[in-house]
Amino acid sequence: MLTQLFDTPIALGLAQATATALLSLLVVAIARSQDVHLERDTLVALLRGIIQVTAVGSVLVLV
Repeated sequence: MLTQLFDTPIALGLAQATATALLSLLVVAIARSQDVHLERDTLVALLRGIIQVTAVGSVLVLV
């Protein structure tokens, strides 16, 4: 579905990353409504994922 909306692989990747981040924030909101606090863990996981993807992308560009 997303491949029909976005022409370039970069735009598609950004859309997928945005959708993933929004879904994870939705999970945090649902957990918070159940009095489960996941804010810090979710933030750390999202930042770690962004750093890992950026690092791998940089290596692939350089190779």
